[in-house]
Order: sequence, then structure tokens, then C-alpha cells
Amino acid sequence: MRVLLVTASLLLGAGAMFAPPLFAQYTPGNLVVLRVGDGTTPLSSTATPINLVEYSPSGGAAINTLPMPTAASGANARLTMSGSAGSEGALNRSADGRYLVLVGYDAAVATAGVASATGINRVVGRVDAARNINTTTILPQSGAYNTNNIRSAVSNDGTQFWTAGTATTSTLGGVRYTTLGATDGAYSLVQHRPIPVLLVSILISYMFLPVRDRLRVYRR
Repeated sequence: MRVLLVTASLLLGAGAMFAPPLFAQYTPGNLVVLRVGDGTTPLSSTATPINLVEYSPSGGAAINTLPMPTAASGANARLTMSGSAGSEGALNRSADGRYLVLVGYDAAVATAGVASATGINRVVGRVDAARNINTTTILPQSGAYNTNNIRSAVSNDGTQFWTAGTATTSTLGGVRYTTLGATDGAYSLVQHRPIPVLLVSILISYMFLPVRDRLRVYRR
């Protein structure tokens, strides 16, 4: 039995990072991790529910658990992940500190071999400090990361996203750009690599550079 627990590469900052804490909001200074599965059921390559779990850095039990949608609701799509793909599960904070950003699949729970299954669109998820979930941003699998893993996304302000992953058709992998709520393939290829792209990040220490010049790509 294996539980995949992927830590976020961030601590939720104090001060201007988020609005002052209110009911049901994340608490500045706490840690949020992405958990694949429920902690009990053995994991496999099927589409698996995921949760964002908040902890205090001082230890103790989880403060709250926020499940990503497993059913479509209005314009919001499902967001599941492969239970056995160690290259998935990256969780990033937007460069302006307002959102958590993640990616997954618009697939029903238990869809077999979700990363390699045909006809499964890719989804960008955005979560704000009040734990509101937005999964309206879709990358059709026919044009991005087809039958292979989408792995990470980053955003500067919660309305623009850069995604990373690979594809069975090599030209459909790499780093791609899209915008909040896009569903019709309105994205562009930023960087293509013949080897898998795992993570993208924004180098916020160089604020005088355009965002496109501050993207960092991690490859395997």
C-alpha cells in the first residue's frame, strides 16, 4: 500500500501574500500539500481523487482538506491525477502570491491508465486564499500532452498559465501558454523539447524582465 503525498514548493506567506484570514481561508504561514488518494486505498495508474491539505508548520493534524472536483459543475471540469505517476503532482504558488496552481485530467475517478488514455483533456486548476476552486481552463488532449503526462503549471497572476509535460506525439509536449477559462485550444507552444519537461517556475527575483524571460524549465 502506498500513499503519494506531494508537498507544495511554498509556504503560504504572511502580509500581502493573501488577504487577512477569514472563515474558511488558508492561514498565512501554513503549509499546503497535494495528496493523491485517500491515504488508505492502494494507488495505481487509474484516475485518482486529489486533495489540498493544510498543515501548521509546528506540526499536528491536518487543519483542513480541500478536495478537487471529481464531477463537472458548470464551467468547472473534473481534476484528477494518475495515482502512480511520480512525475505528476507539482503544486505552485502564482508569482503574485494569490493562487495555488496545479494540473490534472478531466477524467472520471477510476479511468484506467488516465495519462495514456485517449480522449482525456488536460485541466489547469487554480485555488485562491479562500479555497475557491477554478478548473475552467482546459487543454484539449488532441493538441497538448496527448496520451502522456501533464506535470505542472505556473502563473504570474492567476489569469495566465504556463504548463509543462510530455506527449506521445513529441511536438505536443513541452511548455505551453494558456489563459484562464480557455477551452478550445487557445494556447501556444513556448518551448518544445524532445525529452520530458517536468516543472516550470517563475524567477520572481528578476522583476525587471518580462515573464517569458523568467520562466525556468526543469527537464528529466
